Amino acid sequence: MSIECKAEYGGMYGNMVFVPVCDVCGAELPVEYDFMDAVRATEEAGWKSRIVDNEWRDICVDCQEDER
Repeated sequence: MSIECKAEYGGMYGNMVFVPVCDVCGAELPVEYDFMDAVRATEEAGWKSRIVDNEWRDICVDCQEDER
């Protein structure tokens, strides 16, 4: 899965955050605090989601251009 779930520490307990990561080059979009917001962020940034070997892969715009 290319939306990584990470612990963000701060305050008393910290929060879980979601970071969209390109599965080709490792580029990251800004942190989101909700999984569906992270999915929307990839769509708004023009990233494409594909299933490769039964796993979702997200590919940024730059890497999509390299595939052409």
